[in-house]
Amino acid sequence: MISFLLKLLAPIGWLYFLGTKIRMRLMPSFRTEIPVICVGNIMAGGVGKTPLVIEIVEYLKKKGQIPHVISRGYGAKLQNVKVDPNKHNAKEVGDEPLMLSQYVPVWIGKNRKYTAKSAMREGATILVMDDGFQNKNIRKDFAIIVFDGKVGIGNGLGLPIGRLREPLSEGLKRANAVVMAGKDRTKLCKKIKNVPVYFTEVAPQKIPDMRKKYLAFAGIGRPEKFYESLRILGTRVIETHSFPDHYMYKESDLRRLKRAADKKGLSLITTEKDYVRLPKTFQKETTTLPIKMVFQKPDFFKEIDRLID
Repeated sequence: MISFLLKLLAPIGWLYFLGTKIRMRLMPSFRTEIPVICVGNIMAGGVGKTPLVIEIVEYLKKKGQIPHVISRGYGAKLQNVKVDPNKHNAKEVGDEPLMLSQYVPVWIGKNRKYTAKSAMREGATILVMDDGFQNKNIRKDFAIIVFDGKVGIGNGLGLPIGRLREPLSEGLKRANAVVMAGKDRTKLCKKIKNVPVYFTEVAPQKIPDMRKKYLAFAGIGRPEKFYESLRILGTRVIETHSFPDHYMYKESDLRRLKRAADKKGLSLITTEKDYVRLPKTFQKETTTLPIKMVFQKPDFFKEIDRLID
């Protein structure tokens, strides 16, 4: 019954694909004076872009570059601003830009041409686009598609019936590299031709206190991925609570979570991305799981070297 309904509704996804294709063809591109790396995806929802952006900017800094990140700033109230972690909150600039601003200068705005120019005026020697693979505002010198190895391309259908923003074949035509987060459990690599694939694993930077029992909560693309990571580490996760992606927590949400945790003698734990969305009064009561993306082989960064040498 479900497969029949998907076939029936598939044309809606095709229309979404068509809209993306038309927009990509009509949108003009601006060529910046400095290199542009795009970390994007063709799947809606969390696939692991943010940890990869952090790995890339940290590598670029070690190589003597001055990277700046440009982002749309999903859900942000402000536009065309440089993110200040000491001044802005997640509602104003978006959770991912706020989190990234702890590592690198970040500019948000729907007009990437404007934010790119702002970054260059402030001394950026290379730009890293957080998302924007389907945006042609700026010419990309190195475009990366990130996949969650456990999900692949899902049911292969376009939004809103599936999670694809565009067909795999179309996206690969514009990609210079594919990064697979985790094992390729859907055998997606067999469908990827003429584009190098680099495998990564997500590793914790700090292990949670194993003496404690936790109530884990998350409002990300795939909260269960976070819970699974905790359990693999051996963390005693007794209870979980999931929220929509990019959810802006209210104090009432945290009071409810705190009551549930206290009732069972649990401690609260969440992701770094969720942490920046918490009311400050609750941040000190919540543990985070800082993570980093680790490449199985260092070959990926040779591609970056070719771009900056």
